[in-house]
Amino acid sequence: MTRNKLERYLGKCVTITLLDNTVIEGTLHKTGEKAFENNPNLSIPVNFYFCTDVNNKVVKNTAFRVSHIQRISCCEKLRMTNFEKIKQMSIDEMARSRMFFFDCPYGTPCVGCSKGKEFNNNCTDCTKHWLESEANENERD
Repeated sequence: MTRNKLERYLGKCVTITLLDNTVIEGTLHKTGEKAFENNPNLSIPVNFYFCTDVNNKVVKNTAFRVSHIQRISCCEKLRMTNFEKIKQMSIDEMARSRMFFFDCPYGTPCVGCSKGKEFNNNCTDCTKHWLESEANENERD
């Protein structure tokens, strides 16, 4: 599992099986989050993860790295933004894709764009909106 893939689960209810077969269930967090800044065990270590229960207590008092994870499952549907989808692409995938990264994501010219009114004819705001919107799994890369 890669860090990028694991971080898609941040804030979600997950079940994680570690390499030693320890099973941890709860909401996934990453060390260094502002909500845990007063706890040095959860704010200082870099690139560790942990789960909290419904009372916001660390499950099994365990922090772990990506490399410690054997399996992860999530009961919620993971949503990915267009930006996250692009970030996860390898160089080869980007090279093979037909995306025009610096053109309009909707494939329209700026003048007369159907999204123009929604974004005050500001292509930058429109593109930011597209990057932050949920990726359509049926779209070609």
